[in-house]
Amino acid sequence: MKKKLIITGAVAYLGCSIWLLFFFPYHTSRLDPTVVRTVNLKPFHTITYFIQLVIRKQKEPYYSELLFNVGGNIVLFIPLGMLFAYYRWWSGSWITILLTGAAISLAVESIQIFTNVGSFDVDDIILNALGTAIGFQLLKRMNLRKM
Repeated sequence: MKKKLIITGAVAYLGCSIWLLFFFPYHTSRLDPTVVRTVNLKPFHTITYFIQLVIRKQKEPYYSELLFNVGGNIVLFIPLGMLFAYYRWWSGSWITILLTGAAISLAVESIQIFTNVGSFDVDDIILNALGTAIGFQLLKRMNLRKM
């Protein structure tokens, strides 16, 4: 029963992730040919940009953008790290978890830019890798790893 629940949760997570990453209405700009696709290769550029706008209180809507961008990218990959911990796919090396999360995120970002669904942002890769590591550590600390 527990195994079926985990598998069902993993499939639901995968489905929700695919929908959020490729079909969520936030990406409707893909239908607008006037939208310019960007590539950000400068680490922490987008994150610091939103933080600076919030600190300067130039625009109130940027609070939600900051939360959506930073928080969303971290939260989206937490379950992936939890799956890694549960199935013992990695024995606990946090650097391996970070790199694996980054590699999966790099694949997602590349697909998004090539399918014209979004922009490539290295900050998303950093935040997704962090989310993977957080998920891994959460499950590991809760001592719920597969026996």
